[in-house]
Amino acid sequence: MIPTRMTDTRDMTPEQADVALQMIFLARLYILRMEAEAEKDIDLTRQSLALATAETRTTLAVKEAQLNAYILRHPDEFARPRMRKTPWGTYGLRSSTRTVIENEAALIEWAKENGHMDLVQTVEKIAQKAVAKRIKSGQEIPGARSETGETAEYKLDTAALEAEL
Repeated sequence: MIPTRMTDTRDMTPEQADVALQMIFLARLYILRMEAEAEKDIDLTRQSLALATAETRTTLAVKEAQLNAYILRHPDEFARPRMRKTPWGTYGLRSSTRTVIENEAALIEWAKENGHMDLVQTVEKIAQKAVAKRIKSGQEIPGARSETGETAEYKLDTAALEAEL
């Protein structure tokens, strides 16, 4: 389990801190149990839904394929108007266009050589690890600094939690 950082700085005795961790453990255990029960209910509901709608989903897929085939076999019926309106919706043909980039590297090279940089996006992003490495080596970098501090954290015993589930 990932350690959890804490920000509470009240004075406690070690015994009070032990009780606090025990309460955290029990609260986490309760939440995990409730989530597990909910997941079982969700799985059962999904299974019931799948069984209840299986035949309808099959019929739906068949009817969608039939309608699609009809539209594609009779494009002349959708010249004007392009869509047929019914009380249940519309169907027909719609023009669609997409741009296909077949060779990205060649396109970028061509755009650069011909002054069409509006076709190319350049994204600048700070390399966080490289900045940290340079600061650690002693280099001063304007706009960046290293912070060091103490953070309190706890880590629950995963095996103990799983044993209680």
